[in-house]
Amino acid sequence: MKYRVDLWSGWAEADLTDMVQIGDQWVSRVIDVNFPSSEGQPALSMTIDASTGVPRCTRLAIAAVDGGREVRTTDIRAVQVQDWIEAIVPAFLHEATPGGFTINAKDEAKVAEEVKRLREVRRADRRSINDDLLRRVAETYKSDPARPANAVKRAFQVSPRTAFRYIQLARDEGHLPKKDK
Repeated sequence: MKYRVDLWSGWAEADLTDMVQIGDQWVSRVIDVNFPSSEGQPALSMTIDASTGVPRCTRLAIAAVDGGREVRTTDIRAVQVQDWIEAIVPAFLHEATPGGFTINAKDEAKVAEEVKRLREVRRADRRSINDDLLRRVAETYKSDPARPANAVKRAFQVSPRTAFRYIQLARDEGHLPKKDK
């Protein structure tokens, strides 16, 4: 049974017979999101997969349409994946009842509470910084003497700021020599 929610310029839909638990709520395992082209703008589609118990974007496609303009950097920058997940997933959260699932009435306080819980679940799922990670950071850093921080950034797919934080943590743990001041 498909459940559809109209969004600001598109829609999201999911199968209500395939659910996973997130805290004390249930959500569809897969939510398909579509923002069709408008006035020649590129179309966007994405898949939010919660099969691990943490809603994640597992597919994102931006495509030009016949007669429309090409995909531009500004289109890619406009995609706010985390914000969209936090805006869309609460519309698909349901409470388990003896007869099946009940779609919650969505007042502002309830949505804010669900977004807070969703952020906590997603935050807990982030990469943990442990000794093994810091050893791999040190190895990666040493593998490229010309641009070691860039090597860490690329290898771990993190921002420059996060790469430098990882490097400093690896230094603090003794996996890299301390920098001379």
